[in-house]
Amino acid sequence: MIFSQPSREASIRQIEGLQGKIKEILTRALRERKPSSEIADAMARERINSEGKC
Repeated sequence: MIFSQPSREASIRQIEGLQGKIKEILTRALRERKPSSEIADAMARERINSEGKC
């Protein structure tokens, strides 16, 4: 869906979902005592790897 034109509602849902992701990144960074950028990269890799196994 990267190349499609999302609806306004879909765009709003994606934006609202960012809050949860950011909170998860910051929580993990504090818990694991790592930079948030490192956690975000790890989460992105986890997502890519899990989607590739479908």
